[in-house]
Amino acid sequence: MAATTKTRNYVPVLLLKTKSQPEDTYEECFQRKGSTADSSDTASSEQSLTFEPHFVPVLEHARHTSTLVHLKNLLQTGELKQKYGGMVFTSQRAVEAWTEVVDDVEADDSAFQNRGSTSHGAAKDGSAHDPFAGLESLTPFPLYVVGPATERALQSLTERYDHAATEANAKTIYAHLNTSIHGAHTGNGANLASYILGHYNQFHREHWFNYFEAPRLPFIPLLGMSSENYGRKRLDGNDPRLTKKPLLFLVGEQRRDIIPKTLQEHAEGADKIAVDEVEVYRTEIMPSFDSDLKNIIERLDQDQSDDTRAVVVFSPQGSDVMLRRIGYLDSNDRPAERAKRREWKQGKTGSESPRWLLVAIGPTTRDYLRDKLGVEPDVCAQKPNPESLREGIETFLKEMCS
Repeated sequence: MAATTKTRNYVPVLLLKTKSQPEDTYEECFQRKGSTADSSDTASSEQSLTFEPHFVPVLEHARHTSTLVHLKNLLQTGELKQKYGGMVFTSQRAVEAWTEVVDDVEADDSAFQNRGSTSHGAAKDGSAHDPFAGLESLTPFPLYVVGPATERALQSLTERYDHAATEANAKTIYAHLNTSIHGAHTGNGANLASYILGHYNQFHREHWFNYFEAPRLPFIPLLGMSSENYGRKRLDGNDPRLTKKPLLFLVGEQRRDIIPKTLQEHAEGADKIAVDEVEVYRTEIMPSFDSDLKNIIERLDQDQSDDTRAVVVFSPQGSDVMLRRIGYLDSNDRPAERAKRREWKQGKTGSESPRWLLVAIGPTTRDYLRDKLGVEPDVCAQKPNPESLREGIETFLKEMCS
């Protein structure tokens, strides 16, 4: 884009993340004309900010093959639901790893077809007990997610194999989990942990009541299959199927421990929830990150059509590299003078142009920048989504630089 086509309200936005495919909601949001902070039709075009997003990939992810093989075996044999009462996802990478596991299991013809009947009943010789039959097949299996992106990915997975089950007139292995998705409204790990405490404990209490405490009618099962074992017979209170099972938390190498601590240490008595953390991927800074960032900044410097730039930090990892590149950290990784004497009021920075607007996607990243690196972000998005991010940047620039 030529410099002559840009206005003084043109703001490049460096998004320190890998661009999602086939579409990226952050790109769509920042390329959209008009303001989210002021959507009035009377707002003049001169007052509107024009953003140009630039993606700078920071992290690369590698799967833990041995862990995924173990998860595949648990799902394939039915042990997953026998051992765990649900799962927790707080990253897109974890959902992608889980999707790979499910796809591998469902693609394995021997795991699916050799179970005999289309309903996963007894084995062909009639001697083997089907691990998908009985109480486990009736009990819901909650999947707890931290936001709408993880919810959509898991919902897509569920719909895909529910559709496959309908087409084949039989349940797929994944459909037998009887999944339900919860927590997308929470937005962060702390809120999700609090939500899980309430939801999962209530779920367990209802499960206990339905299969142990509730009275049984002599001719109509209260809940579940109309069978002698599961419809009418009250389970013993010591039956392991009534025990509150741990949750399986798929994580990366770098993660906070807020969820396990809240569920296991901050809860009281019977409300404690055991959590098994399983590392399904590791995260590393891409070797090309610093050079990629340098190249984009140099291109913007050559263009010279902007005096304000925004850089959005999505993860603590790589933020020190970025701060050194824009001159906010010195060679000893201490806050540089340029970072210390930022002055946004009345359009002044007290430092050389261009002005860098430092933006954090959420409180975790904000706290890391401030507490670990000594640099206070200018903006922290109210919610970790594109609309909230753009609105925060627009509001700050209009209030502080007008």
